[in-house]
This record gives sequence, C-alpha cells and structure tokens, in this order.
Amino acid sequence: MILAEDLNANRLLIDDFAARREAQSRNLPVIGTVAFILLAKKLGIIPVVKNLLDDLVAQGARIGQKLYRDALIVAGE
Repeated sequence: MILAEDLNANRLLIDDFAARREAQSRNLPVIGTVAFILLAKKLGIIPVVKNLLDDLVAQGARIGQKLYRDALIVAGE
C-alpha cells in the first residue's frame, strides 16, 4: 500500500477483505481478481473468463457462487 501511495497507482489489486478496507481508508482505488479478469476480457487481452475462474477455484481461490455467476453474465458467457 505504501508503494501504491508513493507511485500514485491507478489501482491496487487486493482480494483480502481487511486489506481492501485498509486501502480504501487510505483512498487507494482497489480492484479484485475477478474484476481484473473482466477488465482483461473487455480490453481483448483474454478471450474467455470462465476458464480462468474455474482454474482459480480449482487452485483453492474462494469465489462465491453469486460473484461467479455475475462475472459470467458481465462477460457475456
């Protein structure tokens, strides 16, 4: 967070709830992994969101069912 503040970062990639709260209290703009993946698809960097989300879940990432479904809807998948 200190580096993000020093660099005046556009976004700080954080999924941990407590860390997100701390970053927001410092007025740092945060983005989570799922939103980052959606942005990558929107920018044409990746073609499909579902495969990445499935891989993350298989590796132990905790992505709620609602967030998972909403992300696929936003991605048009």
